Amino acid sequence: MEVASEGKDARLTVEVTEGEFIEYPSLNLLVTVSDEGFCEARSYAWVTLKDYKDFVAALRQCEQTRRGHATLSGMSPSELELVVESSDKMGHFCLRYRLGKTSFTSRTVQAKAVMGGFDLDVELFDQTVSGFADLLPVPET
Repeated sequence: MEVASEGKDARLTVEVTEGEFIEYPSLNLLVTVSDEGFCEARSYAWVTLKDYKDFVAALRQCEQTRRGHATLSGMSPSELELVVESSDKMGHFCLRYRLGKTSFTSRTVQAKAVMGGFDLDVELFDQTVSGFADLLPVPET
């Protein structure tokens, strides 16, 4: 799924690359961001299924009330943080992101991160919410 800025010059995409549903229900997400030509980054992050469902529920609440916020953090918080929050009393929303990675070498540990944000297209906010919701796996029967 893709989330675009109001002017379409920044975008964030999220894909589910794998899931674990038995021992520790969780999703592995590939998150890619392109922000106004300034940066392009991609990162993998595991999130618990419960946290993802809570994020979608909070997004739906934001959609209904046109205010509030929804936060999704990775199981390793330094790897992923997405925040969708109201930016004014008119029902507009913005998305803030932080993608991170820790690299280990024989001598050092290097933490790297890209962060930023952009205003969401208010006319497409319902599609943003449904896009995140559609990523939830359908339980097998």
